[in-house]
Amino acid sequence: MTNIESVSLRAGLPSAREPADCVEDVVSLMDRMVAGDEHALGEVFDRHAGRVYGLCLRVLREPADAEEVMQEIFLELWRRPERFDARRGSLRAYLSQLARSRAIDRLRQHRRRSEVMRMADAVLEHVTVSAAPRTPDGAALFAEQRRDVRDALMALSEPQRSALVLSYFDGLTYREIAERSGEPVGTIKTRVRRALLRLREQLVQWSEMTVAGEDEE
Repeated sequence: MTNIESVSLRAGLPSAREPADCVEDVVSLMDRMVAGDEHALGEVFDRHAGRVYGLCLRVLREPADAEEVMQEIFLELWRRPERFDARRGSLRAYLSQLARSRAIDRLRQHRRRSEVMRMADAVLEHVTVSAAPRTPDGAALFAEQRRDVRDALMALSEPQRSALVLSYFDGLTYREIAERSGEPVGTIKTRVRRALLRLREQLVQWSEMTVAGEDEE
Protein backbone atom coordinates (compact mmCIF):
# COMPACT_ATOMS: atom_id res chain seq x y z
CA MET A 1 0.00 0.00 0.00
CA THR A 2 1.34 3.40 -0.92
CA ASN A 3 1.57 6.28 1.57
CA ILE A 4 -1.21 8.18 -0.15
CA GLU A 5 -3.57 5.21 0.06
CA SER A 6 -3.02 5.07 3.80
CA VAL A 7 -4.32 8.63 4.09
CA SER A 8 -7.79 7.67 2.85
CA LEU A 9 -7.81 4.28 4.58
CA ARG A 10 -7.51 5.58 8.12
CA ALA A 11 -9.22 3.58 10.82
CA GLY A 12 -12.54 4.77 12.15
CA LEU A 13 -15.24 6.99 10.74
CA PRO A 14 -14.39 10.30 9.02
CA SER A 15 -14.08 13.36 11.21
CA ALA A 16 -17.11 15.64 11.43
CA ARG A 17 -14.86 18.73 11.35
CA GLU A 18 -15.54 20.69 8.17
CA PRO A 19 -14.58 24.37 8.30
CA ALA A 20 -15.76 26.73 5.60
CA ASP A 21 -13.56 26.90 2.51
CA CYS A 22 -11.15 29.81 2.35
CA VAL A 23 -10.20 30.37 -1.29
CA GLU A 24 -6.58 31.25 -0.54
CA ASP A 25 -6.23 28.27 1.78
CA VAL A 26 -7.79 25.88 -0.71
CA VAL A 27 -5.62 27.15 -3.55
CA SER A 28 -2.57 26.63 -1.34
CA LEU A 29 -3.68 23.08 -0.48
CA MET A 30 -4.27 22.19 -4.12
CA ASP A 31 -0.90 23.64 -5.14
CA ARG A 32 0.73 21.50 -2.48
CA MET A 33 -1.06 18.40 -3.78
CA VAL A 34 0.05 19.16 -7.33
CA ALA A 35 3.58 19.30 -5.91
CA GLY A 36 3.08 15.87 -4.31
CA ASP A 37 2.55 16.90 -0.69
CA GLU A 38 0.59 14.07 0.93
CA HIS A 39 -0.04 16.10 4.08
CA ALA A 40 -2.17 18.47 2.01
CA LEU A 41 -4.47 15.61 1.06
CA GLY A 42 -4.62 14.62 4.72
CA GLU A 43 -5.84 18.10 5.61
CA VAL A 44 -8.50 18.04 2.90
CA PHE A 45 -9.56 14.58 4.01
CA ASP A 46 -9.91 15.65 7.64
CA ARG A 47 -12.01 18.66 6.64
CA HIS A 48 -14.38 17.09 4.14
CA ALA A 49 -14.43 13.31 4.62
CA GLY A 50 -17.38 13.43 7.01
CA ARG A 51 -19.64 15.13 4.49
CA VAL A 52 -18.45 13.01 1.57
CA TYR A 53 -19.00 9.81 3.54
CA GLY A 54 -22.46 10.97 4.66
CA LEU A 55 -23.56 11.76 1.11
CA CYS A 56 -22.31 8.39 -0.14
CA LEU A 57 -24.03 6.57 2.70
CA ARG A 58 -27.31 8.36 2.01
CA VAL A 59 -27.31 6.98 -1.54
CA LEU A 60 -25.79 3.54 -1.02
CA ARG A 61 -27.20 2.65 2.43
CA GLU A 62 -24.20 0.38 3.03
CA PRO A 63 -21.32 1.69 5.20
CA ALA A 64 -18.69 -0.46 3.47
CA ASP A 65 -19.73 0.75 0.02
CA ALA A 66 -19.91 4.35 1.20
CA GLU A 67 -16.43 4.17 2.70
CA GLU A 68 -15.00 2.59 -0.45
CA VAL A 69 -16.50 5.26 -2.70
CA MET A 70 -15.27 7.96 -0.32
CA GLN A 71 -11.74 6.57 -0.56
CA GLU A 72 -11.93 6.51 -4.35
CA ILE A 73 -13.00 10.17 -4.41
CA PHE A 74 -10.07 11.38 -2.34
CA LEU A 75 -7.62 9.23 -4.27
CA GLU A 76 -9.01 10.72 -7.48
CA LEU A 77 -8.51 14.20 -6.03
CA TRP A 78 -4.92 13.31 -5.22
CA ARG A 79 -4.18 11.88 -8.64
CA ARG A 80 -5.91 14.65 -10.61
CA PRO A 81 -5.95 17.77 -8.41
CA GLU A 82 -5.86 19.99 -11.49
CA ARG A 83 -9.48 19.07 -12.23
CA PHE A 84 -10.63 21.29 -9.39
CA ASP A 85 -10.66 25.04 -10.06
CA ALA A 86 -11.09 27.11 -6.90
CA ARG A 87 -12.19 30.06 -9.03
CA ARG A 88 -15.30 28.20 -10.22
CA GLY A 89 -16.61 26.98 -6.90
CA SER A 90 -15.82 25.71 -3.43
CA LEU A 91 -13.93 22.49 -2.75
CA ARG A 92 -16.83 21.39 -0.56
CA ALA A 93 -19.26 21.71 -3.48
CA TYR A 94 -16.83 19.94 -5.83
CA LEU A 95 -16.38 16.98 -3.50
CA SER A 96 -20.11 16.84 -2.80
CA GLN A 97 -20.82 16.61 -6.52
CA LEU A 98 -18.26 13.84 -6.90
CA ALA A 99 -19.78 11.99 -3.94
CA ARG A 100 -23.28 12.05 -5.42
CA SER A 101 -22.21 11.05 -8.92
CA ARG A 102 -19.83 8.28 -7.81
CA ALA A 103 -22.34 6.89 -5.32
CA ILE A 104 -25.07 6.83 -7.98
CA ASP A 105 -22.67 5.10 -10.37
CA ARG A 106 -21.95 2.45 -7.73
CA LEU A 107 -25.66 1.98 -7.08
CA ARG A 108 -26.27 1.46 -10.79
CA GLN A 109 -23.47 -1.10 -10.88
CA HIS A 110 -25.14 -3.02 -8.06
CA ARG A 111 -28.46 -2.95 -9.88
CA ARG A 112 -26.88 -4.15 -13.13
CA ARG A 113 -25.14 -6.95 -11.26
CA SER A 114 -28.44 -7.94 -9.66
CA GLU A 115 -30.12 -8.05 -13.07
CA VAL A 116 -27.29 -10.16 -14.45
CA MET A 117 -27.60 -12.57 -11.55
CA ARG A 118 -31.33 -12.96 -12.18
CA MET A 119 -30.67 -13.64 -15.84
CA ALA A 120 -27.88 -16.08 -15.05
CA ASP A 121 -30.04 -17.99 -12.59
CA ALA A 122 -32.79 -18.29 -15.20
CA VAL A 123 -30.34 -19.61 -17.80
CA LEU A 124 -28.65 -21.92 -15.32
CA GLU A 125 -31.98 -23.37 -14.22
CA HIS A 126 -32.25 -24.85 -17.70
CA VAL A 127 -28.65 -26.04 -17.61
CA THR A 128 -29.15 -27.65 -14.23
CA VAL A 129 -32.05 -29.74 -15.53
CA SER A 130 -30.48 -30.71 -18.83
CA ALA A 131 -26.91 -31.29 -17.69
CA ALA A 132 -26.99 -31.99 -13.96
CA PRO A 133 -23.60 -33.16 -12.62
CA ARG A 134 -23.54 -36.82 -11.57
CA THR A 135 -20.12 -37.01 -9.93
CA PRO A 136 -18.00 -34.79 -7.65
CA ASP A 137 -15.85 -33.88 -10.63
CA GLY A 138 -18.97 -33.12 -12.63
CA ALA A 139 -20.24 -30.89 -9.85
CA ALA A 140 -16.95 -28.99 -9.82
CA LEU A 141 -17.12 -28.58 -13.58
CA PHE A 142 -20.67 -27.33 -13.36
CA ALA A 143 -19.74 -24.82 -10.67
CA GLU A 144 -17.11 -23.46 -13.03
CA GLN A 145 -19.68 -23.29 -15.82
CA ARG A 146 -22.01 -21.31 -13.56
CA ARG A 147 -19.27 -18.71 -13.19
CA ASP A 148 -18.75 -18.74 -16.94
CA VAL A 149 -22.38 -17.96 -17.69
CA ARG A 150 -22.29 -14.98 -15.38
CA ASP A 151 -19.12 -13.80 -17.09
CA ALA A 152 -20.83 -14.23 -20.47
CA LEU A 153 -23.77 -12.13 -19.31
CA MET A 154 -21.47 -9.46 -17.93
CA ALA A 155 -19.64 -9.44 -21.28
CA LEU A 156 -22.83 -8.38 -23.06
CA SER A 157 -23.06 -4.71 -23.85
CA GLU A 158 -25.26 -2.64 -21.56
CA PRO A 159 -27.89 -2.13 -24.32
CA GLN A 160 -28.03 -5.90 -24.92
CA ARG A 161 -28.43 -6.70 -21.24
CA SER A 162 -31.05 -4.00 -20.82
CA ALA A 163 -33.06 -5.29 -23.77
CA LEU A 164 -32.96 -8.84 -22.41
CA VAL A 165 -34.09 -7.72 -18.97
CA LEU A 166 -36.98 -5.70 -20.37
CA SER A 167 -38.01 -8.47 -22.75
CA TYR A 168 -37.61 -11.64 -20.70
CA PHE A 169 -37.95 -10.43 -17.12
CA ASP A 170 -40.20 -7.39 -17.35
CA GLY A 171 -42.31 -8.90 -20.12
CA LEU A 172 -42.23 -5.92 -22.47
CA THR A 173 -42.76 -6.32 -26.19
CA TYR A 174 -40.17 -5.14 -28.70
CA ARG A 175 -42.36 -2.16 -29.52
CA GLU A 176 -42.70 -1.21 -25.85
CA ILE A 177 -38.93 -1.45 -25.39
CA ALA A 178 -38.41 0.68 -28.48
CA GLU A 179 -40.82 3.33 -27.18
CA ARG A 180 -39.08 3.39 -23.82
CA SER A 181 -35.58 3.64 -25.31
CA GLY A 182 -36.47 5.86 -28.24
CA GLU A 183 -34.88 3.45 -30.71
CA PRO A 184 -36.31 1.62 -33.74
CA VAL A 185 -38.08 -1.70 -33.18
CA GLY A 186 -35.66 -3.36 -35.62
CA THR A 187 -32.71 -2.25 -33.53
CA ILE A 188 -34.24 -3.77 -30.39
CA LYS A 189 -34.97 -7.07 -32.18
CA THR A 190 -31.40 -7.26 -33.47
CA ARG A 191 -29.98 -6.44 -30.05
CA VAL A 192 -31.96 -9.15 -28.28
CA ARG A 193 -31.22 -11.71 -31.00
CA ARG A 194 -27.47 -11.11 -30.86
CA ALA A 195 -27.45 -11.30 -27.07
CA LEU A 196 -29.32 -14.61 -27.14
CA LEU A 197 -26.96 -15.97 -29.80
CA ARG A 198 -23.98 -15.21 -27.59
CA LEU A 199 -25.58 -16.97 -24.65
CA ARG A 200 -26.58 -19.92 -26.83
CA GLU A 201 -23.00 -20.30 -28.04
CA GLN A 202 -21.87 -20.41 -24.43
CA LEU A 203 -24.47 -23.06 -23.58
CA VAL A 204 -23.33 -25.21 -26.51
CA GLN A 205 -19.76 -25.00 -25.28
CA TRP A 206 -20.87 -26.11 -21.81
CA SER A 207 -22.82 -29.00 -23.24
CA GLU A 208 -19.77 -30.18 -25.16
CA MET A 209 -17.56 -29.79 -22.09
CA THR A 210 -20.04 -31.73 -19.94
CA VAL A 211 -20.28 -34.59 -22.42
CA ALA A 212 -16.50 -34.72 -22.75
CA GLY A 213 -16.16 -34.79 -18.98
CA GLU A 214 -18.61 -37.67 -18.65
CA ASP A 215 -16.85 -39.63 -21.40
CA GLU A 216 -13.59 -39.39 -19.50
CA GLU A 217 -15.14 -41.01 -16.43
